[in-house]
Amino acid sequence: MKDTDCNITQAAERKAKEPLVINKTLVDSDLRPGRYRDSRLTGFVLRVTPAGTRTYCVDTRVKGSRERVTYAIGIHGKDGMTAEKARKKADEVISKYIKQGLNPHEELRKQQRQIEEERAIERAEKLAHTHTLASVLEDYLSKKKLKSSTKANYQCVLKATMADWFAKPLIEITKDMVADRHRKISDHSEGMADNAMRVVRALYTFAGYEYDELSNHQAIIVNPVRKLSQQKQWNRLQRRQTVIRMHQLKPWFKAVKALENTVARDFLLTLLFTGLRKSEAESLRWTDVDLKGQQFTIRDTKNRIPLNLPMGSYLYGLLLSRWQQRESDIWVFPGQGREGHITDLRFQMEKVTTSSNVEFTPHDLRRTFATIADGLVPGKYTLKKLLNHKDSSDVTAGYFISEVERLREPVQQITDYILLQVGEVTEQQNKSPSNKIVPMKKKATI
Repeated sequence: MKDTDCNITQAAERKAKEPLVINKTLVDSDLRPGRYRDSRLTGFVLRVTPAGTRTYCVDTRVKGSRERVTYAIGIHGKDGMTAEKARKKADEVISKYIKQGLNPHEELRKQQRQIEEERAIERAEKLAHTHTLASVLEDYLSKKKLKSSTKANYQCVLKATMADWFAKPLIEITKDMVADRHRKISDHSEGMADNAMRVVRALYTFAGYEYDELSNHQAIIVNPVRKLSQQKQWNRLQRRQTVIRMHQLKPWFKAVKALENTVARDFLLTLLFTGLRKSEAESLRWTDVDLKGQQFTIRDTKNRIPLNLPMGSYLYGLLLSRWQQRESDIWVFPGQGREGHITDLRFQMEKVTTSSNVEFTPHDLRRTFATIADGLVPGKYTLKKLLNHKDSSDVTAGYFISEVERLREPVQQITDYILLQVGEVTEQQNKSPSNKIVPMKKKATI
């Protein structure tokens, strides 16, 4: 049977024509299937199905629109629904939505979305509190492609400067906390303060794209370390410029040669004659040393570009002797530590300083090599290749391919100059064509 509107009762049911009011009496009466519109509240409707189910709803046009909306309120008798409760609900929907020109379905969907968003934010807040400084650091180190020495440095600097923050969620670390901690660390070491905050800044950036629940969090979007830049609080650190000067080179060389620890002795001399970084020389393997071709390869470099270099005559003799008397078939400079190769030189370096009265760091030897090379080697690209420096802004350098043999002569010139300064080669010996030392094209500032 068709679901038709019934604005008046059936003649058989009601003799007198009266306005239809949806109430308990009407609902409990024997109604035919159809729609029964309330005469008091426009839009309030009772639907009766052929099966006898009575459903209350709002069925009317939205004010100011031709759009017609049917909004179900509930089934009579289900969950305690009565005609009185249905009327109150219908009046609320009509007043709140229909008369305001709003579609109740759309508005309720908006409300539901808002509720879901609020719940999602609440869940995210709870989850965000699980991402502590320590846990994010662990994730960062496990997922980022970093050298083992870099990972160790990050862990060490954070443990030394902010171990009390490890259990603290990232979202609870404020800008003021960062600025205050940076000042306190700077009182002891400005370099460590800046280094620690750079690590923290990297962790916040990592958290922003790694954890969905944090990506839109204000504490992550506004990285608290930014305050150091905004307030110009970063320390102005001067780059170290220390080198072993020419008048110091001979006593330093003599003190190193006198070391009983031959591994430390040869390691320090290798740094001087190659300009390698300490970490690069430490991990040198025999498989990367070609004594026949008098060249070697450094694979684990700072810029991740393998470095192939020729050996000067002095380095060749040093490595040949080490090979013949080798203590390890793996490492050129073996050590007793976990890594298997030499790592800690502090005790041996103190011996050299005490004997020669020359204070130095391993990187001072690299700067000394670079300064000598700058005075001898023509062309900045050759010098960059020797030091394995990469300048991404220099387009021309990308076309410059330097082979090992092209570097052999500059390396030997540097070797000869050092040997002359330390007294291993005399001026008389230098007169031989095979030992001829090319004078420096400009005075080295060391």
